[in-house]
Amino acid sequence: MLIKRLALTASIGLALVLTGCAGDQVPSGAPVDPTTVTVAPTPTPTTHASTAPSADPKQTDVFTLKVGDCLNDIDEMLISDVPLVDCAAPHDLEIFDEFTVTDASWDPVSLAQEADSGCTDRFAAFIGLPYDDSTLDVTSYKPTATSWITGDRLISCMVGDSSAPTVGTLRGAAR
Repeated sequence: MLIKRLALTASIGLALVLTGCAGDQVPSGAPVDPTTVTVAPTPTPTTHASTAPSADPKQTDVFTLKVGDCLNDIDEMLISDVPLVDCAAPHDLEIFDEFTVTDASWDPVSLAQEADSGCTDRFAAFIGLPYDDSTLDVTSYKPTATSWITGDRLISCMVGDSSAPTVGTLRGAAR
């Protein structure tokens, strides 16, 4: 049996990540006031008479994702931000459903099983074809031990085509 899964096996988590901007320019030896950091805006290319959707990802907090959002694949296990993109532009994944975990306690094995079965059960209603008959892949974001403690019980189901980026929604794709 062909096992269909995207390389993405990320879980929703509260990753304590400190980020810096390599583009900050401070003259050598100049005093730096840590309460005032200025980042120069990135120039936006000028386009003429173009209405093409933006494929530039916008980093978005994973806890703000909703059904219908499209994003690009990321290669991390614990994440806090995801690259959200316009669904009309090429993208890797689309959030097609979400549901609340029924388990009373955090158990990574049963949580993964509930995410797999819950997402594949909801697949046909969105795609128009049972998961086992489809060429598309399903993955999910699920609570981590840390996010569970803070009350996270949401599983976000995502669909994508591992052979090529998708343009537009996969709703009703029947493939």
